[in-house]
Amino acid sequence: MLGAPKRKDKKILTLIPEEEKSISYRFTIVVVGENAKEFAESAVSSEMAEAYKPKGKQKTDQGQTGGVVPSAPSEDPKTGLLADREGSTQPPPPLVAPTKSLAREEEQDKLVLYCPTGSSMKELTRLRIHPCVGWSDNLPLQRDTEVAKNTIVVLLHWQVKQVDASATDDVIREWYSRIAEINHLPSNMRPYTVVMAYETSKAQEEKLTEFTTKQKVVADPRLNPDACDDMLTESLQDLAEAAILRLQNMGRTSFLYKSESGTPLMLAAGSSRCCAVS
Repeated sequence: MLGAPKRKDKKILTLIPEEEKSISYRFTIVVVGENAKEFAESAVSSEMAEAYKPKGKQKTDQGQTGGVVPSAPSEDPKTGLLADREGSTQPPPPLVAPTKSLAREEEQDKLVLYCPTGSSMKELTRLRIHPCVGWSDNLPLQRDTEVAKNTIVVLLHWQVKQVDASATDDVIREWYSRIAEINHLPSNMRPYTVVMAYETSKAQEEKLTEFTTKQKVVADPRLNPDACDDMLTESLQDLAEAAILRLQNMGRTSFLYKSESGTPLMLAAGSSRCCAVS
């Protein structure tokens, strides 16, 4: 399979105590595709993802660890008001319907993945996954260089039928509007953008490679041999490692985009001449 990463042994941890591992990197991964939400839910609920989740102390309603959560006020049967432990009464709080934005925030809080990183695997990378499904979901792009450095856009090719030659073409066609959104930003504010594909045929791989070759802002496709839940999690961990390496390289070099032929270009920091990366 063209460009397919080899499966490698990952360090599966049965417990990652929150107090023992610091979060060294935080990335927002924007997953673009009609089944992006299902992809994200599968990735964060896999056995591997569960093993990586920090196991911190239970929090009280004040947001502090330890202690006892105060008992809820009870209703006075005579007045209908809420009585606290001291006996004073207060009117019940008004019922407020949850807003769409609040519901979305609560949903996104569930789509978080933690990955061990560092030479001794004693640090964590936090990946907050943001599904971007239809036309109503705009890419959460900002004109901020620091935000851009920690944002990854994934063009998702998942659960696409291999026997249908036009299926991949349809998926790619949907990506062009997203590429236009990214190209509209200044070059130093464009996020790291990649194609991630699973269980692809040779014909599909050729189509994906042809697409990325023509797009200066899209890295070469990351091809994965299967689509089990653990593979989804593992592929996102590999993506995080690539993003960390990219951040580290930014301190030494400034990366440009591809040449007209699709070859990545690199400009050394402080230099005015560019050369092709072989």
